[in-house]
Amino acid sequence: MIKIRINKLFLLLASVTCFAAAYFFSDPDQTDHSGAISRFERVLHRKEALLRQYMDSLALQAESKTYDALFSEHLPRYRRIFSEEGLILLIYENDTLKFWTDNSMAVENYLKEVCLDDRLAQLRNGWFAVMRAPSRPLGTRTIIGLTLLKKEYPYQNQYLVNEFQDDFGISPGVKIIKGDASSSTQVRGGDGSYLCTLVFPADLSDETYGTRLSVWLNVIALFLLPFYIMAECDYMGKRLGPYWPVLVFGASLVLLRFLSILLKFPQSLYAQPLFNPQYYGDATSFWLPSLGDLLINSLLAFFIVWYASSRIPASALALRSLRLPRPLIAFLLLLAVFLFSRQLNLLFIGLIRNSNISYNINDLFSLDRYSYIALGIIGLLLFSFFLFADKAVNLVRHLGMGRREQ
Repeated sequence: MIKIRINKLFLLLASVTCFAAAYFFSDPDQTDHSGAISRFERVLHRKEALLRQYMDSLALQAESKTYDALFSEHLPRYRRIFSEEGLILLIYENDTLKFWTDNSMAVENYLKEVCLDDRLAQLRNGWFAVMRAPSRPLGTRTIIGLTLLKKEYPYQNQYLVNEFQDDFGISPGVKIIKGDASSSTQVRGGDGSYLCTLVFPADLSDETYGTRLSVWLNVIALFLLPFYIMAECDYMGKRLGPYWPVLVFGASLVLLRFLSILLKFPQSLYAQPLFNPQYYGDATSFWLPSLGDLLINSLLAFFIVWYASSRIPASALALRSLRLPRPLIAFLLLLAVFLFSRQLNLLFIGLIRNSNISYNINDLFSLDRYSYIALGIIGLLLFSFFLFADKAVNLVRHLGMGRREQ
């Protein structure tokens, strides 16, 4: 008895301690986003230095080699620098585009028709930092280097997504503007000149070491809390039987989840991109505002199903304690299985219709972390359903339908 109480107390104290530590390490008042700006500039300066090397090499060869020779000699490298670094090289001769390393950017054939004179250019498919250099030794050609900052399309679908180049690690909700050099979120190039300004949404906090630690502490606390409630319900089950603890456990988790969504708690967790409805969100549902909420709901559903499956005995004697007609019990169990499957079907349809997430498993390179999270959610919910259905069928079998009780 004393050992059980100690275990319950430990789980409760551990969960409360993690919540308290997470609040201590969180920084809700940090709004200058200085950490994000520093990381952005650090990545940008590295890319500019790399791009300058490619431009210098191309400037030395542009006048002595044909464009076909330039492209064929370095084709693998040119393909790699855009896919991995977001870098593009262009050569204009007599105001006409003659050479390009990637055709995925929207530039015009004539230099006067595209604004590449400034350090920052907004093309039809995104924002680019611009660098220029003349060919050598005569300077008859203009070498232009573009660094992809953010993809930005007139419209979006599962293939066209507005997002920053991966290395920058900036939320897609952040906007790029130019002309506000006095802002605290201004970005400067490697030469110290003003490039652009990042505009952060009001609900997006700067991710520092403290915020990351706060997120993980909240995750640990949320993981320990169901085990504490489970221990309390197990203790209750010794006096009230197996059914009331399952009901109390499920109701407790649903109530806590309701309060969590209502209060957006924990705050540091809800500030993460996973809880941004840009990737997934059902505007008509209180319970499914984001992919992160769906993930938590799926984990709690698994906890409830697993607890019920492991605590409710599949025996005729235990089922008789319900004092309900056996046909009614069988009907309710099979109805619950049907409703569970129906809800899963609607949920999976919504997960496709209400999201910008790619599920094309035939093209693994089109999948991102949100795709794998969504697929993991689907797998977890299917496992929970099969666990629930197996338990329900097992209980129906032990009801002894069709034979007289001994």
